[in-house]
Amino acid sequence: METQIQISPEKIVLREDSRYIFQPRFVDDERTIVKAIVLFPDGSLREMEAERDDADSPLVRDVFLQYSEAEIEMHTHRERCMIQKMQAVEQRAREDQARREQLDKLFQAKSEALQMEGVKGCKDATITRRIRSAKTVTEVHSLAAYALMMGTEC
Repeated sequence: METQIQISPEKIVLREDSRYIFQPRFVDDERTIVKAIVLFPDGSLREMEAERDDADSPLVRDVFLQYSEAEIEMHTHRERCMIQKMQAVEQRAREDQARREQLDKLFQAKSEALQMEGVKGCKDATITRRIRSAKTVTEVHSLAAYALMMGTEC
């Protein structure tokens, strides 16, 4: 179970030039780059990052002034979990799109095959029925070719 940490701005002791920091996290596995959302005095929000070892960086100073290492690790873990879930959703969307495209090609092949004169004029209803129920484009093409080969015998 994930622990929620509530930080109240009035409880944070800030320097007068400090800005409020939200969702600080480490970007890399070595924990050398810190990234966070920063609230500026004019009310604007900006995502910023800095080297953890940069002693002159106001971002690094404010992050470690307002958050403990454990809190930053918690945000890092949450961010990585979210990224993994987003990647899984994107992968499923790509697979769904590929499946839709495959079904569209199959439908198009069936439509074209059933409109061919040799297939239309075929007296054997099982050929057209099998074209309609075909699962692959190759199956559609082979059935249409068979109907065309049979010609008037069909």
